[in-house]
Amino acid sequence: MTPDLLALFHQDEPTRNAVKEFQLAVLDEMVLEDCYNKGGENAKALQQTKRLIEKSFIRLDELFAKNDKPNITDPH
Repeated sequence: MTPDLLALFHQDEPTRNAVKEFQLAVLDEMVLEDCYNKGGENAKALQQTKRLIEKSFIRLDELFAKNDKPNITDPH
């Protein structure tokens, strides 16, 4: 894993959102294909895949989000 590249990816919000949307759109296609062609036999795995995608982006936020709280120092 290369934290520097992940940090750059996280900072590029439009790209980050586009990648997440693309991954979820491909997953939606897989869900429909599984439902229509295989009777939903892979439903559990596809549910876990969605959780993986969502958790990955949450983890990126946890690792690389800037601290939004102001840094207040005591002047005394």
